[in-house]
Amino acid sequence: MQLKNYLRLLGLCVLSVAFMSWTIIKIEAINGPETKNDIKISKVTHNEADAVELVYDSLELDDQGLSHEAFTYAMNGFKKLDEEGALQNDSVLTIIDFDQPSYKKRMYVIDVKNYRMLFNTWVAHGRNTGKEMAEFFSNTNESHKSSLGFYLTDQTYNGSKGYSLKLRGLSRT
Repeated sequence: MQLKNYLRLLGLCVLSVAFMSWTIIKIEAINGPETKNDIKISKVTHNEADAVELVYDSLELDDQGLSHEAFTYAMNGFKKLDEEGALQNDSVLTIIDFDQPSYKKRMYVIDVKNYRMLFNTWVAHGRNTGKEMAEFFSNTNESHKSSLGFYLTDQTYNGSKGYSLKLRGLSRT
């Protein structure tokens, strides 16, 4: 998929995933002396922590290099943003794990509702942030450092490095 389409796919939210609670329909065959292959149907409701684990484990994010801590932090941040009414996209979560070096695929774009990894690719950090490892961060304009925290995506534009996406920072520090 081209970068232009990818940026549109992100929609209006970089960090967005919706899981408050969810339900699985459990179907079991009952075989006993008084039954003849009867089927028992029951609902199993899971809490938010179970949902986080299900997405993380089913996509094998650990094997792909994304730390459980970064994923959980992103999910918790999403829940807060969703409760505040800040999100418009409730299925796509983008995480950049700056604990990994820049030569690794450290950007994860995940469709958490459909349990799919949309992209796992490289992403740079600001030029004053560090060499291979991001070490220095700032939310100060013109610092040329990467900023940590949560963002909503904004408009696309043609910048000095090509087709780009503006981000609106939500974290003060």
